[in-house]
Amino acid sequence: KRQRYQHFSSWDWRYGATPDFDTVYETRFDWGTVELGLQLRDAVIHQVRMYSDALHDTLIDRIESVLQGQRYTADHIVSALEPIVRNETEEAMVQDILAWLREEMH
Repeated sequence: KRQRYQHFSSWDWRYGATPDFDTVYETRFDWGTVELGLQLRDAVIHQVRMYSDALHDTLIDRIESVLQGQRYTADHIVSALEPIVRNETEEAMVQDILAWLREEMH
Protein backbone atom coordinates (compact mmCIF):
# COMPACT_ATOMS: atom_id res chain seq x y z
CA LYS A 1 0.00 0.00 0.00
CA ARG A 2 2.80 2.40 0.86
CA GLN A 3 4.46 1.89 -2.52
CA ARG A 4 1.15 2.54 -4.30
CA TYR A 5 0.63 5.69 -2.24
CA GLN A 6 4.12 6.94 -3.06
CA HIS A 7 3.60 6.23 -6.74
CA PHE A 8 0.23 7.97 -7.02
CA SER A 9 1.25 10.93 -4.86
CA SER A 10 4.45 11.53 -6.84
CA TRP A 11 4.81 14.61 -9.01
CA ASP A 12 5.42 12.49 -12.11
CA TRP A 13 2.13 10.66 -11.74
CA ARG A 14 0.02 13.61 -10.67
CA TYR A 15 1.39 16.15 -13.15
CA GLY A 16 3.93 14.65 -15.52
CA ALA A 17 3.11 11.14 -16.71
CA THR A 18 -0.67 11.25 -16.58
CA PRO A 19 -2.87 11.40 -19.66
CA ASP A 20 -4.72 14.62 -20.43
CA PHE A 21 -8.10 14.52 -18.77
CA ASP A 22 -11.19 16.31 -19.98
CA THR A 23 -12.50 16.65 -16.47
CA VAL A 24 -10.67 16.68 -13.14
CA TYR A 25 -12.45 16.87 -9.81
CA GLU A 26 -10.67 17.35 -6.50
CA THR A 27 -11.96 17.69 -2.96
CA ARG A 28 -11.18 16.99 0.66
CA PHE A 29 -13.36 14.82 2.88
CA ASP A 30 -12.94 14.15 6.60
CA TRP A 31 -11.37 10.81 5.65
CA GLY A 32 -9.00 12.09 2.94
CA THR A 33 -8.39 13.95 -0.30
CA VAL A 34 -9.76 12.65 -3.59
CA GLU A 35 -8.74 13.59 -7.11
CA LEU A 36 -10.66 12.08 -10.01
CA GLY A 37 -9.56 12.51 -13.63
CA LEU A 38 -11.86 11.45 -16.44
CA GLN A 39 -11.04 11.22 -20.13
CA LEU A 40 -14.24 11.29 -22.18
CA ARG A 41 -15.17 10.19 -25.69
CA ASP A 42 -18.66 10.85 -26.98
CA ALA A 43 -19.93 11.43 -23.41
CA VAL A 44 -18.59 8.04 -22.27
CA ILE A 45 -15.85 7.71 -19.67
CA HIS A 46 -12.93 6.33 -21.65
CA GLN A 47 -10.20 6.51 -19.02
CA VAL A 48 -10.26 7.01 -15.24
CA ARG A 49 -7.52 7.87 -12.77
CA MET A 50 -8.33 8.33 -9.13
CA TYR A 51 -5.99 9.35 -6.34
CA SER A 52 -6.75 9.40 -2.64
CA ASP A 53 -4.55 9.70 0.40
CA ALA A 54 -7.13 7.68 2.36
CA LEU A 55 -5.17 4.49 1.52
CA HIS A 56 -8.22 2.43 0.62
CA ASP A 57 -6.52 1.22 -2.54
CA THR A 58 -8.86 -1.68 -3.29
CA LEU A 59 -11.83 0.68 -3.23
CA ILE A 60 -10.00 3.14 -5.48
CA ASP A 61 -9.17 0.32 -7.92
CA ARG A 62 -12.82 -0.79 -7.99
CA ILE A 63 -14.04 2.77 -8.57
CA GLU A 64 -11.65 3.22 -11.50
CA SER A 65 -12.69 -0.12 -12.95
CA VAL A 66 -16.46 0.37 -12.78
CA LEU A 67 -16.43 3.95 -14.05
CA GLN A 68 -14.54 3.12 -17.22
CA GLY A 69 -17.06 2.68 -20.03
CA GLN A 70 -19.93 4.38 -18.17
CA ARG A 71 -21.89 7.23 -19.66
CA TYR A 72 -20.83 10.56 -18.20
CA THR A 73 -24.03 11.26 -16.27
CA ALA A 74 -24.62 11.40 -12.55
CA ASP A 75 -27.23 8.62 -12.78
CA HIS A 76 -24.85 6.24 -14.56
CA ILE A 77 -22.03 6.97 -12.14
CA VAL A 78 -24.31 6.39 -9.14
CA SER A 79 -25.57 3.12 -10.62
CA ALA A 80 -22.00 1.96 -11.21
CA LEU A 81 -20.63 2.87 -7.77
CA GLU A 82 -23.40 1.78 -5.40
CA PRO A 83 -22.89 -2.00 -5.90
CA ILE A 84 -19.12 -1.99 -5.24
CA VAL A 85 -19.36 -1.30 -1.50
CA ARG A 86 -18.05 -4.11 0.73
CA ASN A 87 -18.34 -2.70 4.27
CA GLU A 88 -19.66 0.23 6.32
CA THR A 89 -16.49 2.30 5.92
CA GLU A 90 -16.62 1.98 2.14
CA GLU A 91 -20.35 2.73 2.19
CA ALA A 92 -19.71 6.05 3.93
CA MET A 93 -16.84 6.90 1.57
CA VAL A 94 -18.80 6.04 -1.58
CA GLN A 95 -21.82 8.02 -0.38
CA ASP A 96 -19.55 11.04 0.21
CA ILE A 97 -18.05 10.63 -3.27
CA LEU A 98 -21.48 10.28 -4.88
CA ALA A 99 -22.86 13.38 -3.14
CA TRP A 100 -19.78 15.33 -4.21
CA LEU A 101 -19.97 14.19 -7.84
CA ARG A 102 -23.69 14.90 -8.06
CA GLU A 103 -23.00 18.44 -6.91
CA GLU A 104 -20.04 18.89 -9.28
CA MET A 105 -21.84 17.49 -12.32
CA HIS A 106 -24.97 19.65 -12.04
